[in-house]
Amino acid sequence: MLQAVQEQRYADALSFYKGPFLPGWGQHGAELEEWWGQTRDYLASRAAQAALGLGEAAASTGNWAQGAAYAAQALGILTEVSSLPLLERAYRLLRAANDPAYELLLAPYDLPLPSLSPEQAQASLMSPLARSLSSSDLFVGRSSEMEWLLRYIPVSRLVTIHGLGGSGKTSLARAVFAHPGLRLHFHEMVWIAADHGTSDALIERVSEHLGLSAPVTSDTLAQRLAGRRVLIVLDGADDLGPQLASLHQFNQQFPLIHLLLTARSAQGLSREQTLLLRGFQLPEGPLGKTHPARQLLAQGAEQEDLQEGEEDQLDALCRLVSALPFALLQVGRLRRTLSSAQLRQALTHDLRALETDSSASGMTGMQEIWRSTAARLTVVERNGVQALSALHTPFGAELAEALSIPPALLARLHDLAFLEKCGDGQFRWVPLVAAYARYAQSPEQRAAAQAYAAHVILNAMNDRAELWADPVVRTWGVVHEQDIHAALRWGVEHSAPELSGALNSTLLFYETAAQYQPALNLYLDLLGLSGTSETQPALLAGAAWFASRLNLLDEAQQWAERALNLLPLDAWSVRMPLENTLGNVASLQQDAARAEVHFSRALDGAIHMGDISRQITYLGNLAATQPDAAASAVNYLRALSLCTRLGDEERRNPLIGGWAYIQLFRIERGDVEMAFELLNGQITRLTELMLPVPLYLHLYLACTALTLGHALQAQESATLAYQAARERRELAFEISALLMVGRAQAWQGLYTSGLQTLLHGLRQACAARHAEGITDALLFYAEAITRQQGGRAPLWLRTWHPTRLTPYQNRLFLDLLSQLSADALAPTPPLDVWLSLQLLIQLEVQPPVV
Repeated sequence: MLQAVQEQRYADALSFYKGPFLPGWGQHGAELEEWWGQTRDYLASRAAQAALGLGEAAASTGNWAQGAAYAAQALGILTEVSSLPLLERAYRLLRAANDPAYELLLAPYDLPLPSLSPEQAQASLMSPLARSLSSSDLFVGRSSEMEWLLRYIPVSRLVTIHGLGGSGKTSLARAVFAHPGLRLHFHEMVWIAADHGTSDALIERVSEHLGLSAPVTSDTLAQRLAGRRVLIVLDGADDLGPQLASLHQFNQQFPLIHLLLTARSAQGLSREQTLLLRGFQLPEGPLGKTHPARQLLAQGAEQEDLQEGEEDQLDALCRLVSALPFALLQVGRLRRTLSSAQLRQALTHDLRALETDSSASGMTGMQEIWRSTAARLTVVERNGVQALSALHTPFGAELAEALSIPPALLARLHDLAFLEKCGDGQFRWVPLVAAYARYAQSPEQRAAAQAYAAHVILNAMNDRAELWADPVVRTWGVVHEQDIHAALRWGVEHSAPELSGALNSTLLFYETAAQYQPALNLYLDLLGLSGTSETQPALLAGAAWFASRLNLLDEAQQWAERALNLLPLDAWSVRMPLENTLGNVASLQQDAARAEVHFSRALDGAIHMGDISRQITYLGNLAATQPDAAASAVNYLRALSLCTRLGDEERRNPLIGGWAYIQLFRIERGDVEMAFELLNGQITRLTELMLPVPLYLHLYLACTALTLGHALQAQESATLAYQAARERRELAFEISALLMVGRAQAWQGLYTSGLQTLLHGLRQACAARHAEGITDALLFYAEAITRQQGGRAPLWLRTWHPTRLTPYQNRLFLDLLSQLSADALAPTPPLDVWLSLQLLIQLEVQPPVV
């Protein structure tokens, strides 16, 4: 029914209404009686609204008799509801129809109705602007808030409009105070300033309004108000403090007096109904000239239409001042002398740029928004705001608590409209508050806030630096990327001791998310800040790693060798990953001898430091590179033997578990069945211990299973890996697992579904610009076509001239080429394949982007 009323389907709404809500129920549930009564009245009033809507529609066409019939139906619904605006509308319909029974129908309500002739009533009903006295269009941009107040003020003893300074609380209270529909509910209405918040002061002001001679006691006033409903608006009730108890006492003493308060925060009194007033609601897209925020901006600028071509700038201004009405007017006034671009720059970076003679009046008004609200905070709360002001992006309760902001203070800052909730337990600054929080700080305070926030963020990352995947990703969920980058920049500039671990977390996060280009951009940016600092080798190492992942092999080699030259010989913690990077680069360049040298150096460092997990990693890499099968098998067995020495925590670590077995399918020498059994055993043990199984293990099991010809089991394991990767948003492994699913399907002879799955994986890899994934997808797709065609490889392979393949990819590529007939022509490949080949060529040659 409510939806039908909202959509103005009044006939449907009336048919849905089946009478009073739970008649008689309130007598059996006294503790919920107020809720029951409000619900009953609300539903009845909406049903009556539907009847009156039909009546007014009939009246607007001159069918006065039908309009009067609907008015009578509405009065029948309103027998137990005190809704004077609706009764007023019914009266107008009856008078417009010149219904002689109107006095009889309205007699039970004892209404102070205006005296209207039928002609006057008809004229008002025929005017769309005057159709409803309960219209909420009288206050621009606040129609839903107006409707809420008109609904709750008559039925609630205490209503508080609260919110940030400049959100329009007083203006909204004035608009509702002057609304004819609200006045019909009360015999008297009194507007009182906040400095009259005590019980005695309220008695004095109400008595003065009623013309009672002093002195007046509460008993005298109670006798004078017997049976009369009074609304008192207490404006600016921010500093009541100890007077709250007196206000509560007054509210209890006079049950027919209703209070409407405006304040920065709710009062916390019993049965208080609160309306949090923020800036105007802003849609995601363009606002348009008719949006209330844009209208107020133009009003402040005294221009009906601001300059054409500035739509984006004007929308940005509305967002930067949080669409607060007062701020919009002030910015509009500043817009008379400054451009939109200048205003936007100042609001984003430094409000001091607005401190000019021409903008002094606008700045004074805007500063008042911040200062008057900040004055409500305690010293502890102000310190918390100062710490949080260094953050520019959404943050969670965990980070706020790390910044010494307890949950209670977080809730209070939200109640004061300093913070907005943005879903998933995250908060963000109201943009204008953030601007003024930074503006109000001295340079020393701002630097201290940035340092404090940076230390907390770097510590959070450093604590998780030795963990893999889930914990690191969770850190980046608690702290958003922009603030992490700001903390890393601060750490580089100040040589923070936590920086080393934080950079490790950064590398693991970007590696897990397969965001190689953004990671390289970040490391190059940090290198530009580091100069000759001691952090430069670590930054060069990160840049070299991600350059190698992007197949920028020359740059990767150059940066890694430069970093090694800057490091002392005993700095193994950084030298090890650098040697490993150089080994990977040499392997991709098909230089097995050089790769073996670098992997051996990395292994020596891991042995020197007693780091078993890295020994397993480097032994696996070394074994995969060595052309000598016997030497490769020896290192392969050494890696397996070291797995038995891993502690419980290391076994549960997905990184170590993954690298312990990663080479078992890549080497393709030795006992693949043993590898399959070991992987199966590892997964079984984790399952028995009720521990999560790393997606790596599922993926590696799928590879070994496929090598052994167990295509169905390979598909099942790859599917589990794909589901886990999607849940954790690990794109690189999602692509790898999806491709393995398609490959396993093709090996089972399910060519249609297998090829579709492989094409889907190919498109995902292209979208992510993941060169290794694109190469795998093309090879697996060609392999599936070859199987489908009975051993005849697709002819478009002749058009592909890859420059960088892993040893495993190179073996598969050569095997497919061997299945091409010598005299076969090379036709144009399918569109998806051709586009992927073009993108792969770009990715193999593109320079790093700074």
